[in-house]
Amino acid sequence: MNVKSAERVIKIVELIADEPRSHAQLAAALAIPKSSLTGLLHTLTEGNFLAFDPISRTYRLGSAMVLIAQKYLAGMDLATISREAVDAVTRETGEATAMVISAGEDILIIAKAMGSHPIRRTMQVGERAPMTLSAAGRVFLAYMPESARFEIVTRQLAECGKGPENASRILEMIADVARGGMAYTFEELIPGIVAMALPVIGREGRLVGSLSVSAPASRYDDALVERIETSLRHHADRLGRTLGADGPLSRTLGS
Repeated sequence: MNVKSAERVIKIVELIADEPRSHAQLAAALAIPKSSLTGLLHTLTEGNFLAFDPISRTYRLGSAMVLIAQKYLAGMDLATISREAVDAVTRETGEATAMVISAGEDILIIAKAMGSHPIRRTMQVGERAPMTLSAAGRVFLAYMPESARFEIVTRQLAECGKGPENASRILEMIADVARGGMAYTFEELIPGIVAMALPVIGREGRLVGSLSVSAPASRYDDALVERIETSLRHHADRLGRTLGADGPLSRTLGS
């Protein structure tokens, strides 16, 4: 296979990874004769890198691609896999970004990128915090049954001396996250710091972590929120697909 054919194979795989494509659609997208494309598709299909659906007459990724992806993921941990997304959100927003997992009823930072703007204090890799007080933690709470949310929120608020009067506000915020909204905290975990977070959904719709951005409250405004949400949604979706998600992050749980 020459360099031109190799480049075409890569482009074919990239196109079909987005959605199944017909022979004609691929030929048009690649701007090559259908006859040139036929041989490449035959080779890829024979090797199970692509699969042909005779009903829709389209090509999709084949079982060999799944095996390659599984071997790739098996050799990497979540902190490593999420590094690209964390760095990308920080580049696009200028703010500190973290990949967060659950650790019992706490959250744990496993990957972090500092923003281009100075920030007095933010959580570092290896640090833990109560779910109730963190934006990423509220993502995990949103995926729990309502009874479990209530029990954890009320107990953690009592433990940190925040008082039960805050529980209803926080529970309503978590319910909004469960409906597909962003998770927020406003100087509740670290004075002077606001945070926003979204879920990262992997294979079979499983919540694997949360992508979170922290910024000084002094910079918090509508423009910053829009920039952060746009970046988080894009990269949370992309990371989820890397981890085996079937499609884009739903804006409502279970939909």
